[in-house]
Amino acid sequence: MKRLRNLMAWLGGTAIFCSLVTGVRAEYDPQGTVKKGKRWAISTGLRSGYDDNSTTASNNKHGSWFSGFNVLGRYSYPTDTSFFSAATAANGNFFADRPGSIFDFSNGVDLTFAHTFSPRLSLDLTDHFRFGQEPQLAENNTIYRRAGDFVNNGVNLGLSYQLSTKWFLDYNLAHDLWHYSDAQLKQDLERQAISTGPTLRYRVTELTTLSLGYSYGRIMYDKSPRDAETHTTTAGIMQSITRKWNASLDAGATVRKEDTITSKESHVEPFVSFGTTYLVSQKAKINAGVRHSFQETDAATFYFSKTTSSYFGFDWEFARNLSSSTSLNIVDSELANAIVTGTAAVDEWTWVVNQVFSWQVREELTLDLRYTWTRLDSPLENRSYRRNVVSVGASYLF
Repeated sequence: MKRLRNLMAWLGGTAIFCSLVTGVRAEYDPQGTVKKGKRWAISTGLRSGYDDNSTTASNNKHGSWFSGFNVLGRYSYPTDTSFFSAATAANGNFFADRPGSIFDFSNGVDLTFAHTFSPRLSLDLTDHFRFGQEPQLAENNTIYRRAGDFVNNGVNLGLSYQLSTKWFLDYNLAHDLWHYSDAQLKQDLERQAISTGPTLRYRVTELTTLSLGYSYGRIMYDKSPRDAETHTTTAGIMQSITRKWNASLDAGATVRKEDTITSKESHVEPFVSFGTTYLVSQKAKINAGVRHSFQETDAATFYFSKTTSSYFGFDWEFARNLSSSTSLNIVDSELANAIVTGTAAVDEWTWVVNQVFSWQVREELTLDLRYTWTRLDSPLENRSYRRNVVSVGASYLF
């Protein structure tokens, strides 16, 4: 099931967490997309594999072989005080035997600009544009596995100022726009959202940083009568426990004032996020975390969900130029129906396991083997499914 990005509370929490781990100076490392000494870079990739449930159906699964490609072009212009980057990417998948449309396509443009006005003041500006062309797979005309054709654009502006050796002030402004071609999704989900607010950080020691932030958000639907305003406060701590082990904790609450079919009242939504990273060695790393939050959902019959998600990952370079990446994600979504008054909330559980083996044949050429297992358990009819996808790929950096 394809979920849209989390909205106001998530945006505020993410901005605060990112501000904890970044300094004032605007610095970027384009390693992996730009060769050293070259401003232009192009990378291409090919992939082929098998999907045993290409329509994510509850019953009568339909498997299909598929082939895909991706192309990325990037131009970067760094100076002593500024950094500019423009990138465009295209991705496509062709299914040999999938019901309905057999081709998926998406492309996008990313723009990044950063400038350090002084050693204490810096600016970051990014724009992310995405266009997706996908088949409209549905069950009973209500349950959507794919969003159909869509356009998404996100703009983010950040300012950071070092007040003193220990105090830092960050300010963030973001705008998000979603547009759909499908008539039903256009009616239910077409929207734009803004969020803005400051964050104050205090470096207690070299190992401990505290933060306190506020964010104002507004989501405006084009056709659906459920606009909302949010006021979010967040307190956080980032702690280096040892040289190899660090952890971060963010907690706060959002006061949300909704204008929906069934409610025009304000209510409070607490959230908490915890993450930790442990360096087992120079070639192995473990990361894990859990987050409880409130978010919008892409299901046309549900307006929001309270979500608890947890993740675990293990990255390991077990031999020269050979590496492994393993991840597990578990999501519990409590879906609340805002259309039918009095309808009880239901819980959906999603499990996703990813395993990737990579071999860097040479600096420019990388081969990989991937496996993904997905499971969705839902009490709602025709939503549960199981899926296995295995593929091999190659990428080359010119």
